[in-house]
Amino acid sequence: MRFFYIYDHAVSHNITDIFHIEYDNLIYTDFTQQLPVFQTLPMWCVMDSPDRCIPSFLYFRNSSILSRLLDTCVQCAATGVNDMYAIGKFRNTYPNEVGTLPIINQYVEPIDDMYTKHAHAFTCLFDGAAIGQFIGGVDPRNIPGDTRGFINETTVIKCDKLCIEWNNKRPYLNGAPLVNLHIHSKDLKIWTSVECYVPGLI
Repeated sequence: MRFFYIYDHAVSHNITDIFHIEYDNLIYTDFTQQLPVFQTLPMWCVMDSPDRCIPSFLYFRNSSILSRLLDTCVQCAATGVNDMYAIGKFRNTYPNEVGTLPIINQYVEPIDDMYTKHAHAFTCLFDGAAIGQFIGGVDPRNIPGDTRGFINETTVIKCDKLCIEWNNKRPYLNGAPLVNLHIHSKDLKIWTSVECYVPGLI
């Protein structure tokens, strides 16, 4: 439903350059400095597997691309497919129009370059969910108790093989600044300060 609201608002107010950021994200980098890169394609999304997009951070150049995404969402919903896989399907159907935001700049194992190829252009990385789940755990409504160190089973990157660190109160992944942390546990307050890190994980 959120994408219908965003589309309606964009059309009603003639809004362009739309950023959709889920409420359980913390933002550490001024990503608007990369607006010219975002504007090179109608849409950008965070793919964390070949067919899944975590909509933690999305960009839409205008309402036109949103309208087309909604058509795919409606078709997928009719068969019980959730928004993550609907957006993934949309991206895979229109790879020349929907860019994949970089989630990693280098990795110990070979992976498809769609996860890395735009890292140089953006000079920063984006967290779909895996980094935030690793350092802060998952939503306690999904798994109760302390789940810090959680390894997302679907994403192509495994956080226990990555270098996650803090520098000047900002998170870095393999030396590159992270735009966001998707704090799946919803405990955002603890991650607003570098002093509140998890020993052994960061």
